[in-house]
Amino acid sequence: MRGGEAAQIVRVKDLARVELSQQSFTNFSGLSGHKAAHIVIYSLPEANAINVGQEVRRAMGEMSKEFPPGLKYA
Repeated sequence: MRGGEAAQIVRVKDLARVELSQQSFTNFSGLSGHKAAHIVIYSLPEANAINVGQEVRRAMGEMSKEFPPGLKYA
């Protein structure tokens, strides 16, 4: 803080609109006959889709190094 400024509480509602969407989700995923989880990725409007895909693949490769045994991604 600079001299003379008082600290203030900033609440999420002061910065954004917060909504509770569905209380239960009914989306199910599968891969090759097995249950699977899915991750939804939204790119920014100005983003290059090819670059986003490459970055997602790179990030998944890095994160997979810390997955528990038997957990795979495709």
